[in-house]
Amino acid sequence: MNISETIILGVVSGIVTSALIFLLVKVFYKIIIPWYQDILYSGINLSGQWEEVTKYSRYTDHMKFNISQKNNKITGLASLVKVNNTTQEAKSKILIITGKFQNGYLILTLENQDKRMQTLLTYLLKVNNGGELLAGNVTWVDVGTNNIKTAETQLKRLNV
Repeated sequence: MNISETIILGVVSGIVTSALIFLLVKVFYKIIIPWYQDILYSGINLSGQWEEVTKYSRYTDHMKFNISQKNNKITGLASLVKVNNTTQEAKSKILIITGKFQNGYLILTLENQDKRMQTLLTYLLKVNNGGELLAGNVTWVDVGTNNIKTAETQLKRLNV
């Protein structure tokens, strides 16, 4: 074997070794650690469907949350249907849910799936009734007035 073959073999083996180490680290952080955390997690599981109905003077908002929980991380989708109380005209949106559950409190952020439309809501909720009810506050950006608003709210677990 001459010097050029030895150098090429060393470079190739270095690249292969680096790729294997990279893959092992990814597997460790993406599969093994979450699996181990799932085993250790002993808190309440909020996964499932939740519902929120909010009545305003002219509109009624119907929200259905489909929440998935891994350890204390929350993800999911929510559907918002806004119904005009006088004309019964309805508008709907799909929102992406991200959040965290910690010490009995749930923090959720909801953003519009359609990035052409602005929708932003945040929830701070506490678990009540043994896990059948989430109660707290919701804060959102009112796109009509461009103001930040807040209100008390409750989410009820469906299919208990």
